Amino acid sequence: MKQEKLFEALAGVGDDLLELAQNKRFPNPWRRWGKIAACLALVLCLTALALPYLPIGCGSAKSEAPMTEAAVADEKADTTETAAPEEAPETPAEAPEPEPEENDGGVEKTMTKFVVCGTYYYLRPQYTTPLDQPPRELGEELGVVTSADLPELVGCTVYKEQNSAVFDRYAVDGQAVTQNVWVKTAEGYVSATTENEKIVSRYTFTDVEQAVEDGDADWLLETFVLPLEAHGRGEIQFADASQLTADQLNRMVPAFAAMNMGVTVVDHWAEGDRLVIPVSDVRFRLERFLTGFTYDPEGTEAYDPARNAVILPREAASLDESVQLTLEDAILSDANTLCLTVLRQDGVRREYVIRFDTDSWRYLQITTQ
Repeated sequence: MKQEKLFEALAGVGDDLLELAQNKRFPNPWRRWGKIAACLALVLCLTALALPYLPIGCGSAKSEAPMTEAAVADEKADTTETAAPEEAPETPAEAPEPEPEENDGGVEKTMTKFVVCGTYYYLRPQYTTPLDQPPRELGEELGVVTSADLPELVGCTVYKEQNSAVFDRYAVDGQAVTQNVWVKTAEGYVSATTENEKIVSRYTFTDVEQAVEDGDADWLLETFVLPLEAHGRGEIQFADASQLTADQLNRMVPAFAAMNMGVTVVDHWAEGDRLVIPVSDVRFRLERFLTGFTYDPEGTEAYDPARNAVILPREAASLDESVQLTLEDAILSDANTLCLTVLRQDGVRREYVIRFDTDSWRYLQITTQ
């Protein structure tokens, strides 16, 4: 455009248009979108920071994303204050093998004895249920505990275990018992078992008289002599029980374990390749079959003061099957006493003097002739 025409065009513009052009503010369309973009950026940042703390799925396991130490501390605090108890797993892990429980008196509960219906039972504390959850096998009432290694058991109610074996032989007062029972204690129901060992003697002097009359040498030898000869390896002998040392008395206990019941209670003492016999049980066995002895377990190598028990090798309970016996003579006296003269296969001749009491029989002498 030529300069003259340009001036003419500018000269035609009014003052009002010039003022409008000088003072008018025209809106910038990108400014609004810039604010929106800033807001979106802020939301994205906050979301990224919050993701590790948001639950995943129904119910909620935490994200596996790493957390800062501060975040971990905060989570623990929240869990302590508000978390509900965790649900038990569907398949619980196997419980570890229970260790022997010790009583205040040093007698292990796994070997604690008590008496009900004239029968000795051993506790099995590894099988215990709370009072509000009685065992499913709980049967009818059998009786109450009349005596026990633990005084707190006396007076506790004892229940038969359903489907358990029944012992009706040698019953005291004609009352049969089940092999397994449940004892209702202040803490809960505790299982117990028996080998049908009674508080009275399994055999009486009348039984012995009948055997002597019938000439039943095998029964006399197998019942009253073989256990001591086969367990004691021919080393058990004494003219007076007061002469026996604690070590000798310890060796006699496994032999007594099978007497007065027809089966052995050794399994109650077994721990791997050892026999762990509480001192209370040692004394109980000795007192049932001896009289006049003195026993001090602390003077023996077999004594474990930490468990107040005598520790013997498992083979101490094994029988010497090579032992062969011949009954040469059997003499009865008026004092409920039996004298047996026995010949061993090695030519050694022994004399057994045995007194029969209401609760057991007791060896007064075992001497070599």
